[in-house]
Amino acid sequence: LIEHGRWVDENAALLPRTAARLRECGADLVADEVMIARQPPRTGIDPHSDGKNFMLAAHIGLVVPPDQVCWMRVGAREHRWAAGRACVINSSFLHQTWNGSHTDERFVLILRFWHPEVTLCERAALQYMLTASDTYMSTRVRSGAAAAQAQAREAYATWEHKAAPPRAAASAGA
Repeated sequence: LIEHGRWVDENAALLPRTAARLRECGADLVADEVMIARQPPRTGIDPHSDGKNFMLAAHIGLVVPPDQVCWMRVGAREHRWAAGRACVINSSFLHQTWNGSHTDERFVLILRFWHPEVTLCERAALQYMLTASDTYMSTRVRSGAAAAQAQAREAYATWEHKAAPPRAAASAGA
């Protein structure tokens, strides 16, 4: 629904009531990413880390099989999902999930948001790097490594031109 702090309109159109509620509470002002995660019965996600300790993730149970058969483990702590209940995690810690139901899928709303100790300046820099990385990887998959490298060089040159101080001013102070 939200990716890199921007609404994905085609996805929001699929879930208009959810998108409306998220807009009402200002999710797009604080969330970098909002999505719904579906997990089929008798499946799990192996232990992993996203390596992003500058983000936190809120997980809210939407549709959860009964009898507390769905869980998420973060480090040594285990959280049992229930519909309407939330937990917030630091997903840079090793975490995994399991849906132990034999018949029912599990749906969770995930809101990834900036860690409160990350400054606005740090957010801007991190957002630039995350967007550049995603763009590079999607171009590489779609068009190959050479195209991705060319696009990265072009983007860097544009950024360098915008970010660099004027050469005359920089050398005048030397």
